[in-house]
Amino acid sequence: MPQVFRFTLTVAASPDAPDGYVSALGDLTLMDIFTLPKQCHLWRRSTLRAADGYR
Repeated sequence: MPQVFRFTLTVAASPDAPDGYVSALGDLTLMDIFTLPKQCHLWRRSTLRAADGYR
């Protein structure tokens, strides 16, 4: 199953009057994306019948 995993961690820097710049870590973003094939076993029609006691 193809899968893409990505993470991003930002670094922010802002001016500070007497010292120059102040830097800090920002938000951590995680993404996990996967694709399902066209003929996935999860999409198959159920083989259970009413005669087996299922409706």
